[in-house]
Amino acid sequence: MNELEVGIHRYPFGTWIDGVPAFCAFVLGPNNEDYEHGGDGLPDEEYLVCARSRSRFITPEDDTQGFAKWVWDNADALVDLLGESLHSGEREWWEVVFGNLVEW
Repeated sequence: MNELEVGIHRYPFGTWIDGVPAFCAFVLGPNNEDYEHGGDGLPDEEYLVCARSRSRFITPEDDTQGFAKWVWDNADALVDLLGESLHSGEREWWEVVFGNLVEW
């Protein structure tokens, strides 16, 4: 059985201004609109969301099973639902946890 992983890594806003690694999806955190307490309307954080299979990063272009495309298409929801960490499981685990979101 093939274990699939999603890595979600949080960084301060502006960390990846010069470009994002090709094997990761980029997600902005929520805007800080608490203007009374120094909010500037910009996000405080940003996330890189990466898909892995076995011991390598996979992208939608080199993934034959469609998992990486699903991760990239649902990166915002994965950040909201899972938060920062390395999340792993067999294909069946992802299908049970995310039900109808999984369409690969």
